[in-house]
This record gives sequence, C-alpha cells and structure tokens, in this order.
Amino acid sequence: MEDKKPKFTGRWGFLFEALVLAAVSVGLAVLANAAHPDGLPWSPEPEVALEEVTGGVSVSEAMELVRSGRGLFLDARHPEDFADGHIPGALSVPPGLFAEEVEALLADVGQDKVLVAYCSNLQCPLSHRLADALDMIGIEGVRVFEGGMQEWEQAGGSVEAGFAQGTAHGASDAGGAGS
Repeated sequence: MEDKKPKFTGRWGFLFEALVLAAVSVGLAVLANAAHPDGLPWSPEPEVALEEVTGGVSVSEAMELVRSGRGLFLDARHPEDFADGHIPGALSVPPGLFAEEVEALLADVGQDKVLVAYCSNLQCPLSHRLADALDMIGIEGVRVFEGGMQEWEQAGGSVEAGFAQGTAHGASDAGGAGS
C-alpha cells in the first residue's frame, strides 16, 4: 500500500490553506452583503448627480439669503443638533418625518422663497437626502448648502438655539409644555 502524500507540505501547504481560507471568507462576505437589504454599496454614490438635481449654495450666498429674508433654511439634522444651534429662521426637518408632516410644515411658504437644505458639514449626507425626498413628494428646486453648520459658524454666521414656534418640533414642544 502506498502512502499518499499531500501535494503541498510545509510552507507551501500553509500558504495554500491560507489562500483557500481567504477565498472562502471573501466569497461568504460577498454573498452576505448581496443578501442583506442594507448591504454596502460596491461603489460610492455619485455626488455630481445629487448636485445637479439640487444645486449648491455657497456660504456667502447662504448668508445673503438669510440677511435678505429670501431663503428658508431646512435643517436636516436630528432634533438635538437643531436645538443646540441652527441657522436663524431655519425649520427642523429631521430624518424620519412623514411626507404629510413635511408638506404641512412647508404649506405656508411663499413661492418666492429659496428652499435650502443643510446639515452638519461636507461629510453629512442628510441635506442631500432631504432635498431628494422633497423632490419626490413634489417640492422641487431645493438647493443644498453643503458646508452646513460647520462652514456657517466658521464664516461668522449667527446661530439660534432651541426650537422656534412653527418648526416640526417647536410646535409639538410648545403644545406639550403645559401638559
């Protein structure tokens, strides 16, 4: 009877096993990612397409829109961040609001107002998501101030804190204060 020797022994055997293990791991990871509803994208989402739809606003233009009263700023951050500080006159439109709530919030906005979504900084995707969501419910032409609160404060823009009457959270906070 002949002893069958493995094809790879010693250092080569270890390397072969490591490569097989790595290939199986990568294959399982790809399958798990593909099967998961919130899987990681294979390539980054193109920011250019978002900018074409929504239009960008520079910090100087944002300051002029606030100063002149022609702009209505929509803060896409979470309510806690809005309460800590926001662009004067901004409305809190955090993630998770239903379309009906957003439409009610913007119902009295004049057609002459420039709607501008913003969030924390350049890395924050919430302002683009808000602009896209508004576009999907028929509120078109929302522009995005990509620098957000970080750029606003660095440029010396004034900041309001708390919730104002008429914001999505200010109205509910005011109604619940006496309860």
